Amino acid sequence: MDSEYFTDTVNRLCDRRPFRPFTLRFNDGCHFEVDNPHTLTAKNGLAVGFGLSGSPVWFDHDAVTKVEEDLASAAGSAEE
Repeated sequence: MDSEYFTDTVNRLCDRRPFRPFTLRFNDGCHFEVDNPHTLTAKNGLAVGFGLSGSPVWFDHDAVTKVEEDLASAAGSAEE
């Protein structure tokens, strides 16, 4: 994923109000769920997130293959 696109997308999703969870999918098959806008920050293609344990998880734009917005909320609003 492009560095600028990655940084802009992560920051846009963290800043939207009301905040809605999203997931980052990595090229090794792992993922990082962002359920709070204060658990992830990105700058210049590099990001740090804090998981449930509070330990930092560092990754860069090259590790991310996909950004998934909260699909459960989208499906729930379509049914209403």
